[in-house]
Amino acid sequence: MTANEQNSQDVKSKIRQRYLGVDPALLDVIPAKPLEDIFASKNTQNVAVYARVSTGDPRQTSSYELQKNHYSDFISRTPNWNLVKIYADEGISGTSLNHREAFQEMIEDCKTGNIDLIVTKSVSRFARNVVDCIQIVRDLRALPHPVGVFFETEYINTFDPKSEMSLSMLAAMAQEESHTKSEIMNSSIEMRFQRGIFLTPPIIGYDRDDNGKLIINEEEAQTIRLIYKMTLNGNSCSEIAEKLTDLGLKTKRGRTVWHDRTIRNILSNERYCGDVLARKTFTPNYLDHKSKRNRQDRNQYRQRNHHEAIISRDEFEAVQRILVATGLKSKIPLPDLTVISEGLLKGFISVNPRWPGFRYYDYLNACKNAYGIPLPYAEGTNVAARQPSLPATNRQDDHLKPREHLAPDEPSSGQDMQSLPDFDAAPTFEAFAGEFDLRSFEVVHSQFFSTHDSITVLFKDSNIIFNPAAIRSMDCECVELLIHPFKKLLLVRPSQEGMPNHHNAMQWIMDRQNENLAKRPKPIRSTAFLPAIYNLLNWNPDCRYQLTGTKTNINGKPAILFSLKDFECFIPIELLDGILPDGILPLTDVRKKHALAFPADWEKSFGTFPYLLRKPAIPSGKPGSPSKPEAFITYRDPRMELPPKEKMQKQVNHILTAISCQPSKPPDDDSHVVKNDVPETSSQLITNGKEQRHE
Repeated sequence: MTANEQNSQDVKSKIRQRYLGVDPALLDVIPAKPLEDIFASKNTQNVAVYARVSTGDPRQTSSYELQKNHYSDFISRTPNWNLVKIYADEGISGTSLNHREAFQEMIEDCKTGNIDLIVTKSVSRFARNVVDCIQIVRDLRALPHPVGVFFETEYINTFDPKSEMSLSMLAAMAQEESHTKSEIMNSSIEMRFQRGIFLTPPIIGYDRDDNGKLIINEEEAQTIRLIYKMTLNGNSCSEIAEKLTDLGLKTKRGRTVWHDRTIRNILSNERYCGDVLARKTFTPNYLDHKSKRNRQDRNQYRQRNHHEAIISRDEFEAVQRILVATGLKSKIPLPDLTVISEGLLKGFISVNPRWPGFRYYDYLNACKNAYGIPLPYAEGTNVAARQPSLPATNRQDDHLKPREHLAPDEPSSGQDMQSLPDFDAAPTFEAFAGEFDLRSFEVVHSQFFSTHDSITVLFKDSNIIFNPAAIRSMDCECVELLIHPFKKLLLVRPSQEGMPNHHNAMQWIMDRQNENLAKRPKPIRSTAFLPAIYNLLNWNPDCRYQLTGTKTNINGKPAILFSLKDFECFIPIELLDGILPDGILPLTDVRKKHALAFPADWEKSFGTFPYLLRKPAIPSGKPGSPSKPEAFITYRDPRMELPPKEKMQKQVNHILTAISCQPSKPPDDDSHVVKNDVPETSSQLITNGKEQRHE
């Protein structure tokens, strides 16, 4: 045996000798307290009872009362138990501790030492969330004055340390039972919606008949008409709420105090124009019951003309655009799009930088209007009968598409180019003797070159940013943006006082008075109009787009022309996960946060066919002949054609008078009776959003 082996054996022998211990007779054992028997007659317990039913349905009142009565008798029959209180939650789900006021009160009483034991029917009555159930039991047992829980059905006493495993399994089963019920309810609701059977909660302006169908409550409908008319007349939600409160009009719940949020909810409810849109919100988690706005996370179902409308569809659509504008703090009522109908820039539309209500199809229709093409909503077209356009099926690359989907009344893509000139038609050219044959050559895209004098513009988040070269090319403080939605062209030209469309001017330099800031670009805040432009071009708002422009001259004035077809796209790296093939690395920017991408049709070429450049994007007219002066026309969606301001004001005043003259209950005291035939409130008229006393 080696020396190391001998040492190892000696160590083991010492360990064995040490663990032989001492004689038990030499030890005094102090025994622990035995496990408390909660039913033993010698142990007095202050007992609380917890009862719960998950819904407020009157049919569950019997279950609720039976639980309370049963445990009152049960505790009275146990001689060592003193009833402290019965804590009961009615109509509250057990999957969350939120809103369980009686339960939370009981836990606080446990912490103060007033309760020794909690008795409840079952684990599912106590909590249907396994995490909450186990944590609460542990917290109660860890108090300075420990509190136990007795589950009668399962006969589990949490003072027993072996109970936690059984309790965990039973709590998990109770939670899964709630999950199953939630899935069943969601499936039932989905099947209802698929068959056009919609939920019809109580809303002001409507009552429900025996079949659940919405029928107009004429007295309440007057309030709805007043709200919409006042909005179209220029009143804000807070002004309308204040007016309704002054008039003493009642909400659906009988309250006489109105809030601007209530007014906004009424204005955005499609049921008032006769439609139903099901599943505006959904609950993704059955445990916390927090609703989430449905942004196409779940199927939505819309039915037009589901019931009789209180508000016309045109008025409803106009109000929706006003709500969008007020949400972005725009003070413009319902403006028009200005489109050039004559001249070199025929079909170009002046971009309104402050009104967010224009959709992408408004730009398309405005351009058609300049070419004299009938619009899809021309007179005689039954707009209400049009079916809604359904969003396309989700695809793997949907995240590279714009987030905003088709509105119900948008023209289909097949109508966009109907009867329009073929802007993309390949022209024919005549070759002359002695010219070079350039048919096998290409003019390389300017995006492949980077020079100090290159004019660029960057579309980033909600801003448009021109580079210093663009600023140097035009000596002006403000510019006007014009877009041709079919040619896919963007024109930038100076905007000055007295010029047409000066109200659409955008400041693109920091400070003209400061020499150091005069040539520094200022980001143009474009929150109002960029969403429509992105949808028009099928751009993804998560990406950045850069265009290279060309300085030109239009009617003797400088301008910059950008082709919206030829862009550089900067895609966030995280959006490329799973898109690029293995081994392919993207060309990234300096900070390695964005991948550089080009249009797909650039894949097999370096540039443009030389002869195509002979066809200018903007025709210059015949040499020597003066160009036609620009002529402007205005476009507004035919659905936005509202009565004149004076007529709208009269309609508001008429509704106010009708509401004031409605019969009401006679007052108890004759001193409050108004002697005039018309109550005093009827003389308060609305004028341009302000109250005015009728003379």
